[in-house]
Amino acid sequence: MAARSTVPRRPLSRRTFLSAASVGGLAVAGGLALSGCSDSAENVRKAKIEQLTPLWLDALADQSLARSLLPHEPDRTAALTVIANERGAHADALRAELIAIDSSRGKKATSAPMFTTPVNPTVASLRQQLTASAKRAGDLAVIVDGYRAGLCGSISAAVTTEVQVQLA
Repeated sequence: MAARSTVPRRPLSRRTFLSAASVGGLAVAGGLALSGCSDSAENVRKAKIEQLTPLWLDALADQSLARSLLPHEPDRTAALTVIANERGAHADALRAELIAIDSSRGKKATSAPMFTTPVNPTVASLRQQLTASAKRAGDLAVIVDGYRAGLCGSISAAVTTEVQVQLA
């Protein structure tokens, strides 16, 4: 038969118990807080991407529509070229911001989709599409902050100018 240890055990005092429990509780709470921060940061990143992606797609669609109008509207070649170029620049800036928000997504996550050319594109349809794009960018500019607010506000102003000046 194995010999029992004869080391005397000290009774656990209330102070020792409370001290150990508080350290354990802090460790658990700290671990939960850190994991919560990670989830929160990921949620913020996803929200930023979800906010900017529609603007990026709008810019690409507007650029595509403006280019598709070039052969149909020879009198407006200069205006349509300006619009297509500006909307292309907006798409590039938005794409760069999307990559900056989540660089792990890389270029493949923000590769440009293909847009089908409308059968009968019109200046009126471009005007309508640009107006919707400007409103969406302006609406977003007032709810985001920092660089993204400036970017969205600038895009909204530029697109509004395209509608009121270039397509007048």
